Amino acid sequence: MAKQTSIEQDGTITEALSNAMFRVE
Repeated sequence: MAKQTSIEQDGTITEALSNAMFRVE
């Protein structure tokens, strides 16, 4: 994967995980 793509996906995944964690808690 390209670094830019990795960073973009990482940011999206982090946001998704944050939302998921808030919903779970």
